[in-house]
Amino acid sequence: GSVDPLAERLADPTSHVRAAASRALGCIGGKAASAAVPKLILCLKDSDHQVRRATAITLGRIGTFAAAAAPHLADCMRDKNNQVREAAAFSLSRLGLTEKLATSVVIQSLIKRGLTDAVAEVRQAAAESLADLARLEQLGTQKAAVEQAMTVRLKDDSAHVRNSASTCLKLLSIQEESVLKQKKKKRTSSRENVEPSQELSGGEDADVEDSGDESVLGLEDLAKLVSSVKKGSKSKTTPFWP
Repeated sequence: GSVDPLAERLADPTSHVRAAASRALGCIGGKAASAAVPKLILCLKDSDHQVRRATAITLGRIGTFAAAAAPHLADCMRDKNNQVREAAAFSLSRLGLTEKLATSVVIQSLIKRGLTDAVAEVRQAAAESLADLARLEQLGTQKAAVEQAMTVRLKDDSAHVRNSASTCLKLLSIQEESVLKQKKKKRTSSRENVEPSQELSGGEDADVEDSGDESVLGLEDLAKLVSSVKKGSKSKTTPFWP
């Protein structure tokens, strides 16, 4: 395939060649570069931190086709170089994970390693990544743990981290409200099916319509929050995602 020559360069004796090959694969990205994932995973343990950093970024650009790299990227949250940890934190939310165990490992690494990192940029990257996972509704059973961790980050020394944590918590709150509204709507619908339409049915319909309006407003708020996440993270993500 077209990526084979580049994949072979990942084992080049010269570190800057390995890093360049990794970055080139990232420029290709997606399914086209997926064949190189096994070799890229090996590069996450490269002796040169620039190679490790470039590879963490590249795996994020390959995205869902690099899902197998999830536990290895999560392990990068322990890397001694903060730029590698930051790149790994950004990429972890881009793998589109669906397998429960892998998702749990990724989220726990972002919470326990990323959000508690000594470097503010790493904490922010982790917070933004978790916010992305929340927006995509991929937190699963880890939602409560994320809420708890983000609440702690509201007192972070970094204003950027505090803002990311606040945005994530608002996002989770809106999603929870939406779920509750849907449950209420279903209960109202069930009662209408059981009880024949009576004089009060107009009031019931009005309630349902109001609930629908509120849901629409909630979705608009959600869109604004998603937009604020992207705007807030733009300055930080530019070096990683030109």
